[in-house]
Amino acid sequence: MINVNNIGRCLGRARHENGWVEKVGKRVKKWRGYYHVYASLAGGCEKRLRRKITLGDCSSMTKGEAEDKLRDHIKESRGQRVATGSDAMVSTLCDDYFRMRKGDWCEPGTTHAVLEHLIKPAVGHMRIGDVEAEDLKAMINSLPGRRWATPKGGVKTGCSHSYAKKCITYTKGIFDLAIAKGLIRMNPARDPIVKLTMPKGVRQPDKSYLKPEGIPLLLTRLNVEDHVIIHIALVCALRPNEIFALRRNDVGDGWIVIDESLDRRRSPKDPKTHSSKARVSVPPLLRRELDAWLSAHTGAPDDLLFPNRDGRPKNRQNELNRMLKPAAKRAGLGRVTFQMLRRTFSTLAQVTAGLKDIQAQMRHARPDTTAAIYMQAIPAQQERAIRVFEEMIFGSIEGALQ
Repeated sequence: MINVNNIGRCLGRARHENGWVEKVGKRVKKWRGYYHVYASLAGGCEKRLRRKITLGDCSSMTKGEAEDKLRDHIKESRGQRVATGSDAMVSTLCDDYFRMRKGDWCEPGTTHAVLEHLIKPAVGHMRIGDVEAEDLKAMINSLPGRRWATPKGGVKTGCSHSYAKKCITYTKGIFDLAIAKGLIRMNPARDPIVKLTMPKGVRQPDKSYLKPEGIPLLLTRLNVEDHVIIHIALVCALRPNEIFALRRNDVGDGWIVIDESLDRRRSPKDPKTHSSKARVSVPPLLRRELDAWLSAHTGAPDDLLFPNRDGRPKNRQNELNRMLKPAAKRAGLGRVTFQMLRRTFSTLAQVTAGLKDIQAQMRHARPDTTAAIYMQAIPAQQERAIRVFEEMIFGSIEGALQ
């Protein structure tokens, strides 16, 4: 029988337990840490269990460093904040920030990459209380000259506008967390004099879109299936991972419902935003193409609309490299991406639709996202609008003078 009073004393010790470390290994000595956790039993009691973790080589880590690493691991495993003072490292604060916010992001892998490959290498080794605005400014200014290894063994240089923007945003958020935890009094990332601004040398985002005369050239270079896929991307403004997650019962009479997308492993997930879970309008020509495709390829209502040869969802990158880019090259259009197709819809639709209609079809939560990021000016329409404006203004002046 388990004594409840003893359990209470055990839990009291657990709140302050740091564990212990020992040397293990015959040839290569390593530090191994041990600590206890408490499992719930029937009747409201708990049982103490031992856990172990390998902390690192003895040749590169002192016993004190191993004990510090074990304490951090224990706090992490119990959901406690690791950074508890201004002398804690920025890398520890980054981990706190990621654990706290990862539920807010659809794909936290991108955020983790920014923290691990941009912020931590630059200032992760510094103590939180020692970081100054100049250190963070130097980190941001160094992004255009950043070098990194590709998965295939190559080396690339530079930083995209998107990654640099994320780096600035997350740096501010990390030190906002330090203020909320009472570790520092002022946020060095929000210094009014040394401001964290976008460095000039970052790669600017692509703003190009397909001209109306280029769309038929692209579509005629595609087979039937790819023709339908690109047609959906152009007039329904769906993202590729939303297209390849579509099922037969998602297609209706004049509409397509988007209720799921694909993650990096091509597993189903919720769409990018809550507003993405909506119906989009399907115009008559695309409706006839979809009806013909469904009639020619039978299947269960829950089957994928565009499966690969194995019956699984298509790979977005493979479709881009093996279908879209070669077709664009054969059509003499240069580089074309799925993102470019969404930009093409939002830009060309200005001629016939209002901003709210375009926003609804693209399923953006805010109209300024549609207008500022996706919609581009059409030179011919701009010239026509200015010409009409000039005739309105100066025509009235000439009429008054006569």
